[in-house]
Amino acid sequence: MGWLDWLTGSKRITNPTKSHSESPPSSHQRQSMDELYEANADILEGWTLCVTMSRTTPLEWLLRAGEIAKDPCDVPQQFGIWVPKTKGWRELGFDIDELPPGTQASEIGQIPEDGGDFLPFLIQYRKIVEAKEERKITLDNLNDLGAQHPEILSKLGGNLSKSFVVRELLTLSGCGAATADRLYQAGYLSKEQVLQETVEGLTKVKGIGPNTAQKILAS
Repeated sequence: MGWLDWLTGSKRITNPTKSHSESPPSSHQRQSMDELYEANADILEGWTLCVTMSRTTPLEWLLRAGEIAKDPCDVPQQFGIWVPKTKGWRELGFDIDELPPGTQASEIGQIPEDGGDFLPFLIQYRKIVEAKEERKITLDNLNDLGAQHPEILSKLGGNLSKSFVVRELLTLSGCGAATADRLYQAGYLSKEQVLQETVEGLTKVKGIGPNTAQKILAS
């Protein structure tokens, strides 16, 4: 906010700590956020929730992307951060046009500040994977979503259903990317399905030996 300090001659708290980018905040960090807001109340509208634009971000946080609050709640650091939101130029008394919207980072690269087409896509994605549907229905719905958004699908590497299953299989102990892919190709579509298998059954999958099978089932 140095630009506004220069215009008004004010001295403000502009960097209380980096706490506003780490959630959930500690009591000290929360105090620092409060101090920043109080010292700049005349120019701050509040705090804006910048959500991590990724398929791993839960629906509850994606739905709150861009939310403005004066008393921000705790947010798991991997899902979002709160950043200061300044008032508009004219609200501050300056006859200056607002700057054009910026961009933000995402799983597919830079996207518009408001999430562009990717935020609605992510919301639909999370609605599908968080629904309590049979696995086949979930995977079919993911394939339909990908077909509706070919540009986004291409940037994500294609085949939403496969990437969803592989990500889940990677959470199994001793299961790396190559093993997860082999399991998927062999017809295993969930970690529950894998864990119901026997060592003998898993070793029938090409490239998976007894030791790896035992590690996986130990999950």
